Amino acid sequence: MKDYELIEKEIDGTIHYYAKFTDGQGIEQITELDSEVYNVIHNSQKGISSQARKDRRYGLCSFDESIGDADIIDAAEQTEELLKMVWKHIGELTEVQQRRLRLYFDEKKTFEQIAVIDGSTKQAVHKSLVNALEYLRSKKYF
Repeated sequence: MKDYELIEKEIDGTIHYYAKFTDGQGIEQITELDSEVYNVIHNSQKGISSQARKDRRYGLCSFDESIGDADIIDAAEQTEELLKMVWKHIGELTEVQQRRLRLYFDEKKTFEQIAVIDGSTKQAVHKSLVNALEYLRSKKYF
């Protein structure tokens, strides 16, 4: 779903190009675009729509959907010892990583559920958890 609208308007025999969007404050904005910028955005929209139709036709999904809810560590690696090490050194991680690890391991939340709680995306949650565990691995904690 687009978060902007492209508009063509004829004024005094000349076509003007605009983008209409809502800014971060929730205020609707309209800005005039150069014709070349308008054409690049317009053509990229067509390409994205075409690709989305092809993806739906062939049952493909976006990268964010492809993450699924696969485990972020191997089953063989997921032991009591590993979890003890994670909790022992969790204070070295960011607050976001700590919260997400707790939600993932303790509360058994999925990436999507954590994303909803954090107002984030599954992709961001996945990356955050992977980065947290990579950091702990780099310290040779497990």
